[in-house]
Amino acid sequence: MAAKMAMEVGWSINLGGGYHHASYTQGEGFCVYPDISLAIDNLKHFYDISRVMILDLDAHQGNGHERDFMFDENVFIVDFYCPDIFPNDEYAV
Repeated sequence: MAAKMAMEVGWSINLGGGYHHASYTQGEGFCVYPDISLAIDNLKHFYDISRVMILDLDAHQGNGHERDFMFDENVFIVDFYCPDIFPNDEYAV
């Protein structure tokens, strides 16, 4: 809903955070569904956007959306995290 509001109003904040460890194929950590990836897919479909930037400022790596979009040149990911803590997913870097 926050992504939809950002498109319609011009800005939005998602206070629920993001389940950034979940990917399309699996949940991980306490993240059960890939809300960030699903939001991007919905925005691409309903609002005809072509490029997206994910700015992830959590202490943990957002490996779920990194895995989902690692080969998508139109999704830019900036992820500041501590590499020494969970999930330490070297494949998704």
